[in-house]
Amino acid sequence: MLVVGRSFDDAEDVSSVLHYRIDRYLAGVGYPSPPASELVAGIFPRPTALTDPDVVLALNDRADTIEQRAANSP
Repeated sequence: MLVVGRSFDDAEDVSSVLHYRIDRYLAGVGYPSPPASELVAGIFPRPTALTDPDVVLALNDRADTIEQRAANSP
C-alpha cells in the first residue's frame, strides 16, 4: 500500500518519499510519534523499559553503530 500506492517515477529522493508516506500512515492510524531525540539515526525509536543490562548494552552499541554509519554515509 505505501510502496505501490503511487509511482516513484517523479521522486528525486525515494527514501524521503517513503519516510513521508510512513509518517502520514502512522499519524493516520494514531501511532504516537516519538521525539527525534529518541530515534536511532532519525529512523526508528530506541527500545525502552528493558531490564536486562546485557540487552540494553547490546542495543545501545548497535544504535551507536547505526548512527555512526548514517553520519558517515554520503
